[in-house]
Amino acid sequence: MKRKILLILLTACSLHTAYSQKVKYKDLIILLEAKQFEKAEPFLRRYLKENPDNASAILYMGMTLHEKAASNDILKNTEILLSNCDSAVLYYDKAYNAITEKELKKNDEYYQSYSRRDLRTGVNKKVLNKGI
Repeated sequence: MKRKILLILLTACSLHTAYSQKVKYKDLIILLEAKQFEKAEPFLRRYLKENPDNASAILYMGMTLHEKAASNDILKNTEILLSNCDSAVLYYDKAYNAITEKELKKNDEYYQSYSRRDLRTGVNKKVLNKGI
């Protein structure tokens, strides 16, 4: 009986410490780049509470909510779908305003999927389409 109680307490303590640990973006980006948004969403939300100015995390939150909306049935879950779409648009807009040339240069590893190869030099460069 004492062993069971001790085991339950140890399990509860380990779960609490695992949940209360600070989320590191370098660990989270692995899930996000693999497009495992469902697994990454709770950690991403917690990370954004602690770091609300991370442009890359804001962009990925928009993508997460976009994917969530796409997986909803429009007839059965209309309210949820619209809520996810609205939230995705808000995060995309916030990311659009936060991503600058300076941000792209500073955190280039987070924006690898948005780079283009310059045909003249052969060097990858980040593309920021603010004019569109």
